Amino acid sequence: MEKLILGQGPTTICMVYNATGAPIYFVTDKNWHGYLKSPKFPEKIENGQWGVFSHSSMLTAHTTGFSAAVVYRAEDIVSGDKNDWMFSWYDGLLTKEGVLQKAYTEMGEAGLFQGEEVWNKIKQQTEYAKAKTFCEWKIYAAHVEIDNKNPAHYKVKLLVLSLRINEQPATK
Repeated sequence: MEKLILGQGPTTICMVYNATGAPIYFVTDKNWHGYLKSPKFPEKIENGQWGVFSHSSMLTAHTTGFSAAVVYRAEDIVSGDKNDWMFSWYDGLLTKEGVLQKAYTEMGEAGLFQGEEVWNKIKQQTEYAKAKTFCEWKIYAAHVEIDNKNPAHYKVKLLVLSLRINEQPATK
């Protein structure tokens, strides 16, 4: 495992927990402001494991916000279909109340998070989000939250809500 390296300016430590019942695989990312410090996005996060990376501001103070998004893909454990999970964050401006933090997530079919129009919408949704967001899709849920510490801790939990397995009646 690579060592987590923090940036010189404000930094967000991103922690992704996979409880989907299957491994998840990195698909793509979108960096609006800031940069990925180290290590790179985990290519694969096994079920029951955490993936960790850090994202930092280009500046040495919270004078502007920095934000990004990441997409992971997994095979549905019931249907076998491919699903994408997108999660984004905004580590924001320093205000009288503290640092303004945002966390956002969406889920959908594989390939959903492509094209500038889609990314522009996600950026806007992220900027208007709260510090905690939850979404459901099929049998899955995603919960994201970011605190206002420095460095900020952004936690992502991807999980199975329920298994809808058709039980066959017993035969005599």
